[in-house]
Amino acid sequence: MASYYGPINLVSLNLGFHLEHHDMPAIAGWRLPALRRAAPEFYETHYRHKSRVMGLWRFVFDPGIGLN
Repeated sequence: MASYYGPINLVSLNLGFHLEHHDMPAIAGWRLPALRRAAPEFYETHYRHKSRVMGLWRFVFDPGIGLN
């Protein structure tokens, strides 16, 4: 799992804050950026997508990634 912290989150209701959502699923989506700012030591070492589109592209076309 990985998160995405780019500008698409502004129009996608913070869907890129994937790890944060799975850590605290009861927190509303609009509060997930504050969760990341409050606990950066938990998220800065994890992989993050630099491009939301590329992450989706790899999920669809990379045989090493999937719903295993």
